[in-house]
Amino acid sequence: MIQYSYKARDRNGTLYENVMIAESEDAAVQQLAEKGLWVIQIRKGKLRSQNPLNIDLDKVFAKLSGVGLKDLVVFCRQFSALVSSGIPIMRALNILASQAENPAFAEILRTIKDDVEQGTSLSDAFAKHPKVFDKLFISMIKAGEAGGVLDEILGRVSAFMEYRAKMAAKIKSAMAYPTIVSVFAVIIFFVMLTFILPRFAGIFNKLGSDLPAYTQFLIYISEFLRSPGCIFLVLAIVAVVFAVSRVYATRPGRYFIDGLFLKLPVLGGLIQIIAISRFTRTFGTLIKSGVPILTALEIV
Repeated sequence: MIQYSYKARDRNGTLYENVMIAESEDAAVQQLAEKGLWVIQIRKGKLRSQNPLNIDLDKVFAKLSGVGLKDLVVFCRQFSALVSSGIPIMRALNILASQAENPAFAEILRTIKDDVEQGTSLSDAFAKHPKVFDKLFISMIKAGEAGGVLDEILGRVSAFMEYRAKMAAKIKSAMAYPTIVSVFAVIIFFVMLTFILPRFAGIFNKLGSDLPAYTQFLIYISEFLRSPGCIFLVLAIVAVVFAVSRVYATRPGRYFIDGLFLKLPVLGGLIQIIAISRFTRTFGTLIKSGVPILTALEIV
């Protein structure tokens, strides 16, 4: 037996909040219906009002957690399957919220369900969470609501989210090897300059032999890395990175920096291919979903 907390109303509109024991959520809803109560919200566990500090622990924990692309892919696939099977949207949201593994996403879905129950459209309810659902997702849902083909649109959203996840996985796998090699190369180079090379420099000085220019240059770099001046160099690099990130946050700065990336010999071509692929896929999905061309261009 499982303990459930619920909110329900009777025929007169009186609100009831309490806990009950049942074998499953469906059994709990059926028991309440037999008592003449219409369930508004039900979930496992105790009522929040039993918290002595009156703190919504679910929402606090949700803010500390994140919603990733994997969560969205699973949600879109399951939401599309449930709605296409004829299950009402409210019931589908309730099922997905109870089955979500991510507590942050589960709390968001419960909030969306509550907003829809209060009369908010599904697209507007999603739009209240812009950090999770982007403009593309919301516009497609809105187009599906307007055309009465929400189940079909959800299928396209699901396919597009899966495509986006596959693209992200391919990009990560393509960049993983060179990134790991570069990081290890920098670490090995730093260890050689700061620990190994100084010992050889002492031996060379005792022998009094003339060193090649590139070897002497490496010794100078080694001495600099072990001097206080290296700290100022690190601070300068951090300041430059921060300034570049602030410039990149502006539209002209982003246009300029992206232009520089596109001119890089190998990386520029890869970035261009990825950008064109994302644009054509996203734009085509929006147009097929009934989104106006101008709105679609603004989104992409």
